[in-house]
Amino acid sequence: RERREAEEVDPVVDRVDERLQDARVVLVAAVTLEHRLGLFAAVAAGDSTCLSFYHICSHSVPPQLEPLFTFSTVRVLNVAGNKLTSIPDQFASLPALEQAFLCNNELTELPPSLGQCGKLALAFLGMNKITSLPASYAALGSLEVLHFEKSQLTELPRWVAELPKLKEVKAEENPWQSPPS
Repeated sequence: RERREAEEVDPVVDRVDERLQDARVVLVAAVTLEHRLGLFAAVAAGDSTCLSFYHICSHSVPPQLEPLFTFSTVRVLNVAGNKLTSIPDQFASLPALEQAFLCNNELTELPPSLGQCGKLALAFLGMNKITSLPASYAALGSLEVLHFEKSQLTELPRWVAELPKLKEVKAEENPWQSPPS
């Protein structure tokens, strides 16, 4: 049964890859794996591309879907609310990424390569189990909004205050050892 389900997923991912090159809208219905992957949707509209994962029940992105993290035109990545404990560290392959919704999962670490996304303006990272922000995020010169509320941060890195375009920080309900200034 597992082999049959895996064989069904690979052609679906291949079709998404082919269609995303020229399609305006791509929607892939629920694919049942042993991981019980719920619904995955990739939507490409005009010159903005959105990649969203919904109801992933395996605590990690199934390997069959990891190639989707290499689409160089992705501007919005949404994996919010999936109870993920890990996420592929392939953000360097997403040079156009402007918005990242990694919030409301069970992540204990954030992917360091997200710091290589020079166009990233919005980062919603809160409601996870993260204890620190990767130092690589100090390079996010386009970042305007940074949310990491309701996490496990004890210290706020100094570089957050030095981000040149940062306008909004949401950091409440973290177990601060000393209050952020």
